[in-house]
Amino acid sequence: MAKADMPATELILHPGEVLRTMRDGFTRRVLVVRGRLQRAQKIYKNGQYHRLLGEQGESLTLLAPPALEARLPQQDGYLVTVRGYLDYSLADSRIQPILNLSEVLASELPPPADPRLELLERIVRKERQDVRTLLRRRLLAGEKLRLLLVYARESIVDHDLERALGAQRAAYQIEEVRLVFNPEALAEYLEQADTCGYTAIALVRGGGSGLEVFDHPRLVEQALRMQTPLIAAIGHAKDDTLLARAADWRLETPSLLGTALRDLAEGRGDVVYVDRTPAKVARVLWLWQLAALGLLGLLVWRWFFYAP
Repeated sequence: MAKADMPATELILHPGEVLRTMRDGFTRRVLVVRGRLQRAQKIYKNGQYHRLLGEQGESLTLLAPPALEARLPQQDGYLVTVRGYLDYSLADSRIQPILNLSEVLASELPPPADPRLELLERIVRKERQDVRTLLRRRLLAGEKLRLLLVYARESIVDHDLERALGAQRAAYQIEEVRLVFNPEALAEYLEQADTCGYTAIALVRGGGSGLEVFDHPRLVEQALRMQTPLIAAIGHAKDDTLLARAADWRLETPSLLGTALRDLAEGRGDVVYVDRTPAKVARVLWLWQLAALGLLGLLVWRWFFYAP
């Protein structure tokens, strides 16, 4: 709620901008500052020392004298715009800037946080399973891997996947299920399937409309909780969903999943780096030895025929 009108030309600074202006020296002046209020509990004779927080966590001390304290919001988190006189205190031989409150110009609750932000942070922190290596090792051990492929009910992308997989389908024990891709129902199904002992579970869907289902918080939450390795082969190459980011193995299209499974079964799923350095060094050494022998033979020949 607005507390007072501000001149249209008055410059509003964030706490971080105030602190950056002090790099070239401190000057006392009147400023208008906008930041998130963090209230202090302790009261001093000259007022309460609150904090104004900036967008990057910068902090500026706000001194609210007793006469103006009641004009500030009484809860943390409000976005306030205040006018005050920039002063300082000395603490441990350091200048501590303080904005002495003279007027509360505006205060408002900040907009609600986007729930996607917390999910994105958890997605970044997730420890992913190396699904390719897991499948490859089990195939080499002679196991027939049990895979669950989850398709949309009316989807036809299974033909693309099967075509890419080809005869190597026999290397896997593939189970298929078709569901209506409703986020709540799909999350519930994945929760149940997670306890069934599958080697991996893949969500497979083509591109087009309706991909927003894979951004639903309930479904992404379940993907983050999965113990069974989760594969996402969703949409086209340009499509991006939160669920695909949360998966242990992400492929851009359903047909690429078929190709990857085929290559793993054929032993081409991993590029093996062979260190050829020792052989290369031996070959170069052999060439040098051959050249030395040739030079020695030339010297012996010259000595034999041209010696006095």
